Amino acid sequence: MLKENKLVGAIVIYRMLKVISRSTFDLQAVLDTLTESAARLCRADRAAIRLAKDGAYHHVASYGFGPEQKEYMKEHALRPNRGSVTDRPGAGRTRTR
Repeated sequence: MLKENKLVGAIVIYRMLKVISRSTFDLQAVLDTLTESAARLCRADRAAIRLAKDGAYHHVASYGFGPEQKEYMKEHALRPNRGSVTDRPGAGRTRTR
């Protein structure tokens, strides 16, 4: 199992470097490849990347979702609220002076 995970990890890194090294750098292609690779590495059917901006999480890339689902995610940013997974990333943040 460990050997298989190392091989999958090496393939993911190879694919990412291949996309990044293209002469016309396309950030969306990199994010799409990263999302697909993460899903495959985790043996997940679907995955998504969201960008925290202006108090919400905006869809930037996904893998395994249908066209309607992707469009919905693009149109509806997730707003953090208590008790949801969207509140957890910011929950541990404290201001240090």
